[in-house]
Amino acid sequence: RDLTAARSEIDAARRIAPTNPDALVALGRWYTIQGKYTAAAAAYDQARRNAPPAERGAYALAQARYHLDTSLRLCDTGLPVALEAVTLRPDDGAAWSTLSATRLACGDPAGAREAAERALLIHPDDPEAAYHQGRALAILGEHSAARLALVRAADLAPASEWRARAEAQIVALGLR
Repeated sequence: RDLTAARSEIDAARRIAPTNPDALVALGRWYTIQGKYTAAAAAYDQARRNAPPAERGAYALAQARYHLDTSLRLCDTGLPVALEAVTLRPDDGAAWSTLSATRLACGDPAGAREAAERALLIHPDDPEAAYHQGRALAILGEHSAARLALVRAADLAPASEWRARAEAQIVALGLR
């Protein structure tokens, strides 16, 4: 909660290891809290590029989530990074769910459905992936399947934002 102290610790870590990807992610988070989104995006990008090859997928996922959460350069930067994350982490349901949400936001509902289905193969109980699948199916005109996916999202996490979002989508889309 002490942003000045947090920045001092981040700066100290970067003096010791200036290219350390964890320190760069921390710096990206700090910039985000400050509302300095362009600087945050640059820190996340540098963290991904500096990461050892075996760890790059985790940093690509963190960068993709950053772009998804902020909507900053989502389609031109976030989408390629989300694709990199699933390429480097093909068995990571969170990476596929992030790709699904990103593809939805970038106007690719068929790709979003495919990514959500892959996420659900890995983690069948992921309410976020079920929610994205439902939204994608609705956009594609598959209303019965969309309703089932959204109900599934709500049922998988009864006391969560995903239930609220799923129920709101069901109502908004007239899928009751």
